[in-house]
Amino acid sequence: MYLVSDILNKTKTGTYWSIFLKVLFETIRFGLSVVVARLLNPKDFGLFGIGYMVIFYANSMTNIGFNNALVQKKEITHYHINSVFCFDLGFSVLLTLFCFIGAKSISIFFHAPESEKVLLVLSSLFILTSFYNIPQTILRREIEFKVISIINLIEGLLNYAIAILLAILGFGVWALVYGKIGSILFATILFLIKSRWLPKIEFSFFAFKDLWSFGIWEFLRAQLNYITSYIDYFFIGKFLGVIPLGYYEKAFNISTMPLSFVAPVNTILFSSVSRLQKDIKTVKMLFKKAIITLSVFVFPIYCGLSFISPYFVKVFLGDKWMPMTLSLQILFFAGIFKTLNYIVAGFNVGLGMNKKHTLRRVVSSILLIIFCFIGVFLGIEGVAVAILLDVFITFLLIFDVLKKIVEISFKELIKNLYPAIILSTLMLLCLNVLSNYFPKYTFLNMFILLISGIIVYIILFLFLIFWVTSEFKKQIYTSFKTFINISKNYIFHPNHK
Repeated sequence: MYLVSDILNKTKTGTYWSIFLKVLFETIRFGLSVVVARLLNPKDFGLFGIGYMVIFYANSMTNIGFNNALVQKKEITHYHINSVFCFDLGFSVLLTLFCFIGAKSISIFFHAPESEKVLLVLSSLFILTSFYNIPQTILRREIEFKVISIINLIEGLLNYAIAILLAILGFGVWALVYGKIGSILFATILFLIKSRWLPKIEFSFFAFKDLWSFGIWEFLRAQLNYITSYIDYFFIGKFLGVIPLGYYEKAFNISTMPLSFVAPVNTILFSSVSRLQKDIKTVKMLFKKAIITLSVFVFPIYCGLSFISPYFVKVFLGDKWMPMTLSLQILFFAGIFKTLNYIVAGFNVGLGMNKKHTLRRVVSSILLIIFCFIGVFLGIEGVAVAILLDVFITFLLIFDVLKKIVEISFKELIKNLYPAIILSTLMLLCLNVLSNYFPKYTFLNMFILLISGIIVYIILFLFLIFWVTSEFKKQIYTSFKTFINISKNYIFHPNHK
């Protein structure tokens, strides 16, 4: 049993380790993903995308919110843990059998016969993740975020190491498949060791029933998450084919890299709001600060990356990936609204509005299906536009829940976003003018535009935001200084609590 002070200290330590290691991994992942893209072709990524899309959805069916229930429940016994494990394992075995039976039909549906063998091998992840999820959940319950973050970092690096090695040896799509399986297998072993949990076949109906009610909304949320994550892959794979799916899969993964930095912030906001939910005035102030601070840093990153996308694709990925350029640019702009959605979601759920939030996500998910069905006839660019429209509408829908609770109008929200919108727009205009002098897609021209964009934005930030109060400037400075101090602290004093 932890004391409250112990819980807060472990939460603080784990949070900053999560952020630091996430930034470290994403920085490394960026370079490694470029290497893999150079070694493989779009068809390889398309085949892997079909296989992983099916496996990801089937895996989402095996856990009806039980892992989160194990974390959330105040007191649990080994019966709770082992019952969830037995349910996951049994369901995973069934899914593996169904995958073996249906792999050929799925490959025919997507007009990709090569994907049949990929599906069969990836189906091993069903059973493997049953052993992966439980020990990770135990560590989450014990607030061992530092351990989880380190293992996740090792898993991610090993995934790319295996993929690059096998790609060099000419394994093609199997480099991606074996990289995924090998890294998850190794991470599972580490989780089992650190959690000190041994799998045991032990099922209690009463313990299982005790966790059931909490999992219903979690299950629905997981299904919605799948729809919004892979419905675009589904339509592209079905109607456009494997190669366009490969282009889109690479564009989508690159566009979501900046978003991964926001995810830890969302976790922090959720925890803070959960404890402040009765103090609406403070919650409103926290929301405004979060919106202003994140938008000022994130908006220019997405806008700048969208602008230099043609240079990036040409220089780092090569000519064979140029067809993905426009969709990558569109998806970068979609990332702006995804960031806002992350923030609003953290506040909605933290304030106990998860039911209303989820119901609005149902509406946006239905719209996404319609948008993707229409957009796919315009190619992968049309699907990218569908994603952009959907994340914008999702923002309007879920913000409608929050504004009624914290009493903040849409006009007031826009006012808080003004600095980021105006400064990012001015930066884009300057880059557009400069690009006329550096039209060729070379590394030097890309570097010049990138540095120019950063310098222009900093200058505009320092001298042209006359309407921003000194309090806001102080908030930005304090947030940045705090992050630097914390990073230094955990780099040079990793055992500090």
